[in-house]
Amino acid sequence: MEKKSTVSKVVHNTRQWMYQGTKMYVHQIRFENGDSGDYSSKSETCTAFQEGKEALYTIEENAGYAPKIKPVKEQPQQSNAKGNYAPKNERLIVAQTCIKSACELNAEKGGSAGLGRIEEVIKDAERLFDWCIKKSQQ
Repeated sequence: MEKKSTVSKVVHNTRQWMYQGTKMYVHQIRFENGDSGDYSSKSETCTAFQEGKEALYTIEENAGYAPKIKPVKEQPQQSNAKGNYAPKNERLIVAQTCIKSACELNAEKGGSAGLGRIEEVIKDAERLFDWCIKKSQQ
């Protein structure tokens, strides 16, 4: 269960142990709400919990030892169900895809480099982009 409280005391590096070949440092953490326990990290000083700062954490029993405390990392908010893209970024991706498709279409027509061909590619890309945006709004 996630909890939130202000850290009242941090005792750095109370003991050490090895985990899969990595030295772990145990820090004793105490919160204003009365919770306390051990937090293990790879660092000699505890950076996940700082005295006087509010922290989001979980606490779980640890048979024969002090309870385990773990910080809860905040998840980045996603702007939509498809991923972490803003609408502006989605439009840019569609535009890039349309330009690529227009270039390939021009090459299939036997196009060569030149200003006239570039303008033709841009017109084709704009038509493809408009079509894609119109379809996405239906």
